[in-house]
Amino acid sequence: MLFRLLQKIPESSPPDSRAAGRGFAGKKAPRKLQSKLFGYYLIVPCVLLAVFTAFFWYLASTVLLRQARQSLTTLNSSFREQVDSALSDLDYVSATINYVNIRKEVPDEALRDGLSPASLPVLSNLYATINSTTLRADQINFYDPVGNTIRIGKVTKYEKLDPDSLFFYEETAERDGRILIGTPCLTGRYATGSGSPDWYLSVYRNFFASRSERNAGVTEAVRRCSQIFRSVLSYQRKDDSSASVYILNTDGVLVYPYNLSSEERVRIEKAAASVSLTASSGTLTRDPLTGRRVRYAQEVSPYSGWTYLTVQQESIILAPFYRVLSSLVFLLILLLAFTLLITWYVSRSMVKPVKHLKHILQRLSIGNLGVEKTDNYNPSYEELGELYAEYQKMSEKLKVSMDELLEARQQELNSRASALQAQVNPHFYYNTLSCISILSENGCNREIEKLCLVLAQCMRYISDTSSSLVSLGTELEYVRKYLYCMKVRYQDSLRCEMDIEPSLLEESIPRLIIQPLAENAIRHGTDCLPPWELRIRGFRTENGWIIEVQDSGNGFSEAAIRTLQEKISELDRRQGLPDLRIGGLGLVSVYLRWKICCGNNAVFEFGNTADGHAFVRLGRLV
Repeated sequence: MLFRLLQKIPESSPPDSRAAGRGFAGKKAPRKLQSKLFGYYLIVPCVLLAVFTAFFWYLASTVLLRQARQSLTTLNSSFREQVDSALSDLDYVSATINYVNIRKEVPDEALRDGLSPASLPVLSNLYATINSTTLRADQINFYDPVGNTIRIGKVTKYEKLDPDSLFFYEETAERDGRILIGTPCLTGRYATGSGSPDWYLSVYRNFFASRSERNAGVTEAVRRCSQIFRSVLSYQRKDDSSASVYILNTDGVLVYPYNLSSEERVRIEKAAASVSLTASSGTLTRDPLTGRRVRYAQEVSPYSGWTYLTVQQESIILAPFYRVLSSLVFLLILLLAFTLLITWYVSRSMVKPVKHLKHILQRLSIGNLGVEKTDNYNPSYEELGELYAEYQKMSEKLKVSMDELLEARQQELNSRASALQAQVNPHFYYNTLSCISILSENGCNREIEKLCLVLAQCMRYISDTSSSLVSLGTELEYVRKYLYCMKVRYQDSLRCEMDIEPSLLEESIPRLIIQPLAENAIRHGTDCLPPWELRIRGFRTENGWIIEVQDSGNGFSEAAIRTLQEKISELDRRQGLPDLRIGGLGLVSVYLRWKICCGNNAVFEFGNTADGHAFVRLGRLV
């Protein structure tokens, strides 16, 4: 506000703002003294805190990652040993069947023509002998080349299968007594009663007949996956921060986790294939599935050939460090806050006198020019006292200049309003005298008498210069007298309607601001066949109020709208009164007077309705 004031006082005009921004000789503007001191005092503690935090991060994270590498390696080996032990138990069952079969000398007649219902009791006794003390397998199945099948264990029966469904038979036979480990399978074949399906893993081996050691078929030792992977499941049930364990067979097929969808299984297999199996345990990599940094341990079982991967997110490994770091950060924040407080206090005490004068200047406004005295201040420095004295002189000079400027501005506004009102008077006289002339030609003496009385009242209203502002109710009363004059002239061809909300009647408006709108509507709204209608409405809106004048004519032409918009835009761009003749007084004059009265809160609109009739609205925002 002070800058705008000084712009209007030539002898007090400030230097070019661009030069001020550059400083002397085009140099960069100087920094604030307090911020400079504050920055210098803060650099040393911030550097020390940063170095300490970096050292703590390196030391703590190195120890945690070394421990995690050892833990992952030990954990991965324990999983391998437990699963290998479970697989070995299944292998033991199938190998013992062959051994006992040969030693017990099972009659060749029982297996001479392959498996048959007669083989069921013989093989059941054999299974009972092996599983009498320790239940190493949940189920033993015997298959021969033509599909005869005997199941012993959870389900004991003989059945005939399609030989093509024995996908494992040929590969097992080619192994010449070595085991074939299958993949987990979800089946309800071994469920009893209303039990639900479960996951099972099978180990296949050739089955030899006694004495002749002839290959009589294939044995399948079956056990639940929950027993085979018992240690892994027990570990991962502890909490959500457990490491992820993946087990893949020699073909890269995922064996554990086994209860995944096909899509998830394929994703994990691809991700596991991207991990270098030759890397050492604890190696850092990025999980292809989640994109997170992980550490992993890997080991290949010499017994099964399976690959065991135990993967842990680095964020979980470093979680203890993060907890300690959060406490440390809290302490560092307290220390930093204390440092900030000390540095702020020291720097503030050095620049406080200068900032005091700055605050005095910030409070300067038009309303308190020359009011605030600096004599009551007790400056700590002699130089500051001189600045206070100079400020006092400047404030008093600005007060005098502003009073003169405001007085000149008010006189200019009064002159403009009076000039515009003076332009309205002759125009109204011209129209009214035309009406009297017409009535006299028709010999309407009574109407002339009443019209002259109304005209005298209108002339007293127009010629009253005691105040340029009147209430809306007073202006509308004058408009009614004006419309009476027009009704006398046009008789029943002119219909007038006025609907104003009572709460608007006390609003202040410039004198003779509504009448030119009504006159303009009658002049241009009678360019069609009668009857002609004129409506004046007044209503409140959400943020102000509106007066609308609408006629029943053919509306504004596009050229007229464009011309009015150009004249109004020209008025907004320049100062001074428009060059209007008496015959050319109209919407532009109304707009100018209303703009002078309301400023930026003025509402002025014109155009055509949906029916093609002209309307003009003026209002005020509140």
